[in-house]
Amino acid sequence: MFEPGVSWYVLNPSEIHAFGYGLLDGLKVWKRTPVIAYEDIDKLTISPEWKVDLRTKYHYYYVGYEIPEMVSYVGVVIYLAVTNLPALVGMALPYFGLNI
Repeated sequence: MFEPGVSWYVLNPSEIHAFGYGLLDGLKVWKRTPVIAYEDIDKLTISPEWKVDLRTKYHYYYVGYEIPEMVSYVGVVIYLAVTNLPALVGMALPYFGLNI
């Protein structure tokens, strides 16, 4: 799982390749395509080195692919919570019998 002699938090080039390719696919929000299936990696028109990296570190590709979507979801939730929180609290307090 981890390479001997290397700290666990140091990414090796294959992990960076897989994560970067996933991030590039995930940032294409105008053309949201499904995640590349593991079986379809050999059909891609990329270098053989990247194909090997995607096959061996596929989970890094998947995480890189999903990060832009998750960050946008969290951003929307935070925005809605900040902008609507006073109104929600104002409605919730009387419901629970608290008149402050």
